[in-house]
Amino acid sequence: MTTSTGRPLIGVSYWCDRGNDVKLELLDRLQSWATLVFLNPRAEHPDLEELGLDFYHMAHWHPAALSDLKRAREAGIPTLNSYAGAHITSDRFDCYRTLRRGGVMVPEFQYGQAETITLRPPAIVKPRSEFHSDGHDFAIHLAGSYDFPDEQLVEKYVVPHRSYKVFGIGDEVRVVRLPHDGGVPREKPVTTSLARYVGRVQKLFDLTLFELDILVHKSIYVIDINPAVNLCGITDGTELYEETIRANLENNRRESRQRKNHSNVLTDV
Repeated sequence: MTTSTGRPLIGVSYWCDRGNDVKLELLDRLQSWATLVFLNPRAEHPDLEELGLDFYHMAHWHPAALSDLKRAREAGIPTLNSYAGAHITSDRFDCYRTLRRGGVMVPEFQYGQAETITLRPPAIVKPRSEFHSDGHDFAIHLAGSYDFPDEQLVEKYVVPHRSYKVFGIGDEVRVVRLPHDGGVPREKPVTTSLARYVGRVQKLFDLTLFELDILVHKSIYVIDINPAVNLCGITDGTELYEETIRANLENNRRESRQRKNHSNVLTDV
């Protein structure tokens, strides 16, 4: 529902006064031409459909925000990313299987109880869910038998000769190299191989905005997909982020008008 001033109404699962610098700058830019409804990204909003939003954006990666993305999609509210694709990325096992089926290389992996795992160390042991309380505490298993409770994802350890974050931002691709010493990410030229991976992931998961964690060791391995980006190290990140949201919103408005006009023509006939 466009506001009385003609400005679109955009719901954003993010904080208005804290967070990632790129996203805070993005929110300032959006507020120059749109009215924002800030939604606590760590709480669900069952009344989302009743807010009259023209657009919804999940800017923070959290189960509650993912649930709100689902509500928005079910209510027909335009979004950058599909719920189905974003949901798969939250499940590491399903995500890896989807990538492998789509021709995107991932480290060798297995999922199950410790006694069922036959993958030889060294390996990384991870919870299946991104949202698990220990979802980002990874144990590197160097040798011997596996010993962990419950079922876990076990992934062959790939020695990273080079590490990158690769961003899909609408039709644009950007790359930063991550230094091994934890220093400042450096933007790098986009290679054909990396651009091809972005295109495949975009189609496999129906995502418009996302980042890939990539390791290079003889081959290119995708080890994670995140549908809530930070764009750190990208010189024109904020501009591209804003342009992607604006273009998506305007495209959805145009399609809505066309459907309405087509319906009116049919009614007149």
